[in-house]
Amino acid sequence: MAYQPKSYRKFLATSVATALVATTGAGAVTAADAQISDVQVSDWFADSVNYTAEKGIIEGYEDGTFRPDEQLTRAQAASMIAGAFNLDIQEDADADFSDVDDEWFAAEVAAVAEAGYIQGYEDGTFRPDNNITRAELADIVVAAYELEENEAAILDLNDVDGHWGEAAVKALASLGIVQGYGDGEFKPDAEVNRAEAATFFHRTEAPEERLDVEVDVLEVAEVSATNLKEIDIYFNQDVEDVEDIEDEIELLDEDGSELDLDDDVDPVVDGNHVRLTLDDAKENQDQVTVKVSDEVLEEEYETTIELFDTTVPTAEEVEVTGTNEIEVVFSEPIDVDNSDEGDAFTVETNNGTTLIIDSVSFDDSERVATIELLSSLEDGEYEVSVERGELVDYAGLNVPSTTFDLDVTIDENPPVIEEAYAENQQYVVVQFNENISFEDSSEEEIETGDADASILDKIYHTNSSNTADKVEIDGSELHVWFDADHTLPSGSANLTIEEEVLEDNWGNVQEDELTTSFEVTVDEDAPTIASVEQEEDSQDSFKVEFDKDLADSGDEAGDNRSNYSLVDEDGDDVSINSVDFYVDDDGDTHYDTVVVTVDNDAYGDHVLTVEDVEDTLGNELDEEDFTFEMQDVTAPDASNFDVKYYQDGDDVTIVVEFDDNEMATTGDYSVADLSKYSTDNTSFDELDTAEISVADDLKSVEITFDNAEEELALIGDLTGARVADANGNRTDDLYWTENLGSDQSGTPFGIDQNDDGDDLMTALDRNTIELQFEDDIDEFDVEEFTLQQDSSPYDELKINSVSTTSSNTVELTIEEDLDTNGQYKGEDVEVIADGSGDTVNRFGQPLQFTETGLINEIAPEIDNVQLTEADEVTVNFSEEMNGTRIDDRTFSVEGAEVDSVDHATDGTKAVVLELDEELSLDEAPEVTVERPEDLEDTAGNVIEETEIDEDDASVADDLIVGSFDINDIPTIGQDDNLVAQLQNVEDADGVAFDGEVDVEGVIVDSEGNEIDSQTVTHDFDVDSNVEFDDIDTEIEAASDYELVITIQDETEDDTFEIEQVVSTLTFDENSVDITNGDQDVEFELTLLDAAGDAIEESNVIDVPDFEDEGEIDSLGGDNNGSVSTDSEGVATISLTGLDTNAATEETVEVTFTTTDVNGHGTTDIELDFVVEDDEFKGVSVAE
Repeated sequence: MAYQPKSYRKFLATSVATALVATTGAGAVTAADAQISDVQVSDWFADSVNYTAEKGIIEGYEDGTFRPDEQLTRAQAASMIAGAFNLDIQEDADADFSDVDDEWFAAEVAAVAEAGYIQGYEDGTFRPDNNITRAELADIVVAAYELEENEAAILDLNDVDGHWGEAAVKALASLGIVQGYGDGEFKPDAEVNRAEAATFFHRTEAPEERLDVEVDVLEVAEVSATNLKEIDIYFNQDVEDVEDIEDEIELLDEDGSELDLDDDVDPVVDGNHVRLTLDDAKENQDQVTVKVSDEVLEEEYETTIELFDTTVPTAEEVEVTGTNEIEVVFSEPIDVDNSDEGDAFTVETNNGTTLIIDSVSFDDSERVATIELLSSLEDGEYEVSVERGELVDYAGLNVPSTTFDLDVTIDENPPVIEEAYAENQQYVVVQFNENISFEDSSEEEIETGDADASILDKIYHTNSSNTADKVEIDGSELHVWFDADHTLPSGSANLTIEEEVLEDNWGNVQEDELTTSFEVTVDEDAPTIASVEQEEDSQDSFKVEFDKDLADSGDEAGDNRSNYSLVDEDGDDVSINSVDFYVDDDGDTHYDTVVVTVDNDAYGDHVLTVEDVEDTLGNELDEEDFTFEMQDVTAPDASNFDVKYYQDGDDVTIVVEFDDNEMATTGDYSVADLSKYSTDNTSFDELDTAEISVADDLKSVEITFDNAEEELALIGDLTGARVADANGNRTDDLYWTENLGSDQSGTPFGIDQNDDGDDLMTALDRNTIELQFEDDIDEFDVEEFTLQQDSSPYDELKINSVSTTSSNTVELTIEEDLDTNGQYKGEDVEVIADGSGDTVNRFGQPLQFTETGLINEIAPEIDNVQLTEADEVTVNFSEEMNGTRIDDRTFSVEGAEVDSVDHATDGTKAVVLELDEELSLDEAPEVTVERPEDLEDTAGNVIEETEIDEDDASVADDLIVGSFDINDIPTIGQDDNLVAQLQNVEDADGVAFDGEVDVEGVIVDSEGNEIDSQTVTHDFDVDSNVEFDDIDTEIEAASDYELVITIQDETEDDTFEIEQVVSTLTFDENSVDITNGDQDVEFELTLLDAAGDAIEESNVIDVPDFEDEGEIDSLGGDNNGSVSTDSEGVATISLTGLDTNAATEETVEVTFTTTDVNGHGTTDIELDFVVEDDEFKGVSVAE
């Protein structure tokens, strides 16, 4: 992409010219519309003409032509710029040029001249009818767009040096906006036609259309140190626009350790110069190595300089910065701890009066001293003296005596706004004419929640309800942020600062309310990834910087781990542990940057995918991939090095293993250097027979020699000097030691171990066990090995076959499947070797180990999914899972959204997906794994098989819905209570069901009008088996109604004993007078199956039987009762002969046995007969 200076990028962000960002207007005339007859698509200027016509910068003529070859006059150019930049056109403005008065273009010329975009001639004329030249148009474009020259550009222009327009022409040419004529000439005084003018503006506003410009390759020109605290790096070109170039420079001490920089001092980046300040000063003749990375250079640069400071530090300038403050600037940092700054300065008036100094302080750079006087300065002349011998630099050199004349003019004017611009819809920068501070606060940064947050209410846009969320002062700039609920409006906006918010360093308070206007462009662009960089000295985390702030809450938040995924260079998923917004050393949170931490150290190329994140305005990034490299920055840990010693007669071999690190084999820290190793006070490079070789994988070395000739005592310690890995990371210590053993028998040969000290016996899958040994295997005898549990061999766990996968690794294939947690039938598996000695390494030593357990690398599996409630799905796993990684985005369920996930934080074998709506109880749930990386077992193994077979999805057998409904029947009693009772609900095996029963009631009158309604729900604490016994609700009778009792099993297998029982109570009359006896009562019981169909008599095992409990006699009469059933499953119960001798309330019990062909269970319904004042009132279902 072509070069873009910061000032141009700022211009684009502020969008000060609304005309330049408007969409095509209705009146625009473009070649594409076929309205411009004299511009063809094939013309070299066609795109530029279209662009400027659409933007309204240079439009076509009414006759349909553009006239590309027609020259552009200075008046036309002025009018064009005034309109393009939406300048304030005052019709009565005085253009201050003698030849534009009363002309049609006078107001436009005045506005453009006032803006500084165009100038007149020395004789006071504008010469409006003169055709504009290439240099003049270049000057206008550079001024209007605030462009700067790319000093790295290589220009071939031989006719602009010394020309008045040289700077502007070179700026445009260096940016690829214009070019010469191919012979080195630009012809700055040649006239510009309309087509050429269109290309000037088109390429300026559309950087992608610019010409390619050859640039100098960035190189380091010089590295120096003029003092012991600062390092200066000079490049061959301007580096101010090389983002964070200081982060690509590394400083090392003589031992190769990185030098810390002073965090309180910002690096200086000025033109081609970068200055870095050390945290601790060096001493004379210390050496510092400076490295500049190939991220900014074509190849890495490295040089070593010697620090030697013989330059006397000096005071360079003084400045009044406030009513009682004077700053003194020095040529280099002052060693404040070894200086007497209190006696170093004297301030006198012009009449010789010495002013009392209250305090002296140095800034963080130690280059600037601030003198605070006890009294205020007045207009007049002063002398500021720096006394010799009181201040010293870090080389101990004294600052010489220096006296400055200081002319003080008191500033009595409050700060005023010079300009303001909006970086985006939430961030405004206001530039004042001098340094400012808050009048009522000593803080430089204030945000919502701070003690001084009341200041935020006094700074707002549009109206007083849109107050600032955060403000910060940086010198003469006021930075203002608004939250997402109070964004700036599009187009023109105003910012108001109420009176007495700010003051300058002279104590002049801003007495009046200030309002400033600026243009705001609506941000509808999704956030994008700006960069991904590995965290410093981290192997498991990296920073992702976006081009704008991200939302900090909700599913679309920038720190939501679910929005990020990562794969390594092999295409394997990398498990992300956390995503957090970046917090800097000052505790400030950066919402445009997140820190991603992975579970394990990462190396090599990776692809990060970010999806569904939103910025603070709700613009969503659908999906973006970003490739980056995780470099090896982990220094080898010498404490993990392993040394093995083998002896075969006089021949000795020492093997040094470097903890699985690929090591450097060349350079100062090469592991192939014999001088790095010694024992018995003898360096191995002094041994005549010693030879060293590096393993092919660069992770170990072998040192061999003839000990008969060398006669070393090979016991005790082997000493090693500092070595480095292949990426240049050096061991922390200069020397390290490893024990060779207490005798010369050699190092035992056994099973290799991982970093946690676990033997590398690994269950790779359910039928494969991998054995990794410490050394290369020469012979392997499978008969040595058996699998056992608690010292008892598994008869069924036989080893079927053996395969060698590397020089020190074998795989055993077993016949039976292991559990996915690495066990077998719930018990731990151990590998045991019998010690026969038939398995030997390449040095002939036998294997030595007893037994060891398995490391589990078997992927977990989903056993099944089950609908356990209408709005809950349970996912069952084959082993305990790491529940902390599972959330509401891990799974999806067809027909509902997953609201939340209920599970144990760790060690859970099941998770419950809580849904936002109920599913059908007639169908098994359809569950999909959306984020497989969330599903890992407690050993860290991630699920591989994510497809859930339909045979593994079901509805729970005990999922039952029961209900009681009330409908229209004759009156039982206006004030009586009706009790619906459900008893003894059991399955076909006599086991009670778990679940919930809902009781719903609707009461209607004889015409069907609803009178009252009531819903009662009975919940059960489900443990193992809960019996639905004595579940009841009471609903007060308000009118005539019918009682219907329904028990419905909606599972697919019909194991519920009584599918439905419908009880209907009927009476011949609303009330029956039984004073004369012999009154009859009759009611029916109807038996229904799960589908609501009547159960035929042939399916009823035992016909319902009327059972006299001995209570009927007291009712008197003939004690006649009968029960009969028909083919429709209706049992009719008749009671006759009730008379006036009845007690006030008597009970008869009816028992029936029904439904399934297995004949399980009974259900009892008990009836109350109500008699009041010798009158039979009715029958109710009893509790």
